[in-house]
Amino acid sequence: MGRLASACLLALSALPTPLLATETQGHASVQLGWKWLDGETWGDVKHQDEFGACLSIGGRGWPVHIALDVLRSDKRVAYDASRYGGIGVQTYDGTTLEVATGVRKIFDAGTTHPYVGGGLVWIDSSLRREQLGLGETRDAEAFGGWLDVGAFWRLGPRFSLGLDLRWSHAESDNPTGPSGPDRASPFPETYRLGGVHGGVTFGFAW
Repeated sequence: MGRLASACLLALSALPTPLLATETQGHASVQLGWKWLDGETWGDVKHQDEFGACLSIGGRGWPVHIALDVLRSDKRVAYDASRYGGIGVQTYDGTTLEVATGVRKIFDAGTTHPYVGGGLVWIDSSLRREQLGLGETRDAEAFGGWLDVGAFWRLGPRFSLGLDLRWSHAESDNPTGPSGPDRASPFPETYRLGGVHGGVTFGFAW
């Protein structure tokens, strides 16, 4: 929760001061969906559940809106280690947190509003393996880029329902843990932190 709160404050601080002093219009939404992480870094926790909050805001008459998005995904799996010659239960936990900023163009087609956006993203991640009460964690973070496309449909003058498809990418070559990077570790040395996201959005427009 601490990282999520810090991410929200970071996103809000990115709002330019002139915007706060002018008449604004925009769209805010929560997103429920999934994230499919890149590559083989994440093994069986690469398909994660995701929750996000997305904001598109700008002055009236602006050609594009400023985009500020925060998304968190996680997945936990457990195995009976005896099936593989081990003892007890082995668990893997994977989480990612994305803070994205950029621009988003929202088109007006009556009650339908397609959009496309993109920009920069900071991704923080954690991958933990635990067995018999002993565990090892690898944390990684990196900057990268993101793109999204989607549409929302107005349900009356303010509320909306939509669909969103997003791609994000960032790589870290220096994951850290209690003992730092370790070539003998079961964890990879290069982390791909982004992926493909898809979800349903519930929004409010003004």
